[in-house]
Amino acid sequence: MSSQQALNRAVSAAADVQALQTILSTARDEDVNAINCAAIAGKAAKIHAGRWTTESERRTCEETVKTIADRAARALRETPREWWPRQCSAMLWACGKVGRRHEGLERAVSGMIEARGGSAKPQELSNAMWGLAKVGSDAHELYAYLGDRVRVSLQVDKGTDHRTGWTSQGVSNAAWSLGSMREAAAKAMFEESALGREVVDGLANAVEERASLFNPQECANTMWAFAKCSAYVPEESERGAKALVGRIKRERGWMSRGEFQCQHVSNVIWACAKLNMGDDTELVEILVETAREYANKFNAQELSMILWAFATMQAQDEKIMHALAKAMARKVEESNAQQMATAAHAMAKVGVYNSQLMKAYKESAPTRGDEFQSRDVAFLAWAYAKLNVRASEIFDAFREKMQDTGFVDTFTPHHLTMVLWSFAMLSERTDDALQVMTERIKTLVDSFNPRDLTNTAWALAALGCQDESLIRALGTRARNALSEFNSQELLKFLGAYERLGVNDDALAEAVSAQRTLSYDFPALGSSVSLTAETPQSYEGTDRVRVDDSCGGWGRGNTGVALWEGSFVLAEWLSRQKTPLSTEGIEKALAGAWGERASWDGKVGVELGAGLGLPSIIASKLGVTMIATDGACVFVCSLVSIFSHCHC
Repeated sequence: MSSQQALNRAVSAAADVQALQTILSTARDEDVNAINCAAIAGKAAKIHAGRWTTESERRTCEETVKTIADRAARALRETPREWWPRQCSAMLWACGKVGRRHEGLERAVSGMIEARGGSAKPQELSNAMWGLAKVGSDAHELYAYLGDRVRVSLQVDKGTDHRTGWTSQGVSNAAWSLGSMREAAAKAMFEESALGREVVDGLANAVEERASLFNPQECANTMWAFAKCSAYVPEESERGAKALVGRIKRERGWMSRGEFQCQHVSNVIWACAKLNMGDDTELVEILVETAREYANKFNAQELSMILWAFATMQAQDEKIMHALAKAMARKVEESNAQQMATAAHAMAKVGVYNSQLMKAYKESAPTRGDEFQSRDVAFLAWAYAKLNVRASEIFDAFREKMQDTGFVDTFTPHHLTMVLWSFAMLSERTDDALQVMTERIKTLVDSFNPRDLTNTAWALAALGCQDESLIRALGTRARNALSEFNSQELLKFLGAYERLGVNDDALAEAVSAQRTLSYDFPALGSSVSLTAETPQSYEGTDRVRVDDSCGGWGRGNTGVALWEGSFVLAEWLSRQKTPLSTEGIEKALAGAWGERASWDGKVGVELGAGLGLPSIIASKLGVTMIATDGACVFVCSLVSIFSHCHC
């Protein structure tokens, strides 16, 4: 037996990290070849992950992997012919397993992969990428080399039994690696190259072919990864995730019968929300059912993720929100500030008040003010204001923080607006904090979007702000951003701006001018252009009609503006090829129009039509529409409507 073989056997027989250290310290350099480097690193990594390994032993494992990685990097430079993808992959995997990055090893492996990567097997490729992602490597070239090999390998790995080629674990690890890349590496992969898109596309194909083979952990990790990648390649990512969603729906009890760990469940639910799957009623029912089974087992991080996800998907199940909120309240002491803020924000977003959760946070948050970052302050304050729950203890603590100019300078425009609006909604004292916040608004005002401008103007008016320079700055920003406002937001802004008591002739002139609004309707292959204007106030006249949604501070004659709801209805109508296209309407009609009902010959009425956009679209479908608003009545029929309409 050769000394190299003897060393390999000794490594295999080593029972603990101390035995590995002894072997490594006594072995001759020439015996620590590529195979033995990989074996030692792999053994140390597995011991490191052991259930009964002590913290001291873990540190020793990390040092062992670093020491052998030093040797491997040197050997790769000096004797590159001894090294093959299998050993390189094992070294990167071991570094990932113990969480110790080795840049020298990565540089050395890059050269080998470039020269010999064509012989790399699927498992070797996925393990190498996993190791890089696990340590947060930004080795762009190595990622690119591995990604290209993965792309090619996925193209040729067709028709296998998925055991000798790309296994479900290999696919999952490769996907997870893409989703876990640091921002710089992800940018190089997805934005500066088409490689990222091609790899995700290949992985989506592989998932479709192997969906039935994924275990719960692989399913959760892969869906999470696709959700992360969706920021760059939404269509390919959604396709891959939907293949696993199909499996979840076919095996309805798969997630709820206990095979998934809590982390797996939370990752799946989070991914579905991130991929905008809330309109899949059956899927949401399964996710709610699963969350109900696991509610009392989740930790604080998992609970906050799931609450966020259900709020994002607009799950119509208050019982599950209450169940999760109660579980979160019981874990208030182990929750960090971000988790508390996320959970409360989610509950407020869906309008569900849970007394246990809000009471727990009211008691806990003021004692932990130093933990709260700008986003956390904004989310928690907004949640109490949105639910109209007084929490002076929290707002007192936040007011103290908001008097710190350095802290307020960390706020984004949106988060600053949320805080200001929350203080105003609950009539909480701002004291010196208002001055600090208004100074920050002045520096950010050019970045405010219409909604933030509107909420800021309303809050400043409610708080009695008299800073004329700030108010004029808001007016100037609104005038410059006029084309970004929808009619509803603009009317609300103008109502709030009037309350601030500063006359702005330039703004008044800009908003009262006629504007052309164009709307595309892809389903009909046409667009509609409307001429609209925002009216001047009726202040000083005997006209009193105002927009009720502004609390009596709106604008008169709202019928000459196009509201969001009008476009939403028109866009929905444009996709209804027949009156029975929507299942809910078909059920409501209960067969009254027969099985082959069409729009031709139907007569419709739109009350309070304003500019009549839904009537115009309905007429394109073949409906004769009677549209009314105030004293006006007009009839829309197909013969009078062209691809561009001016009203």
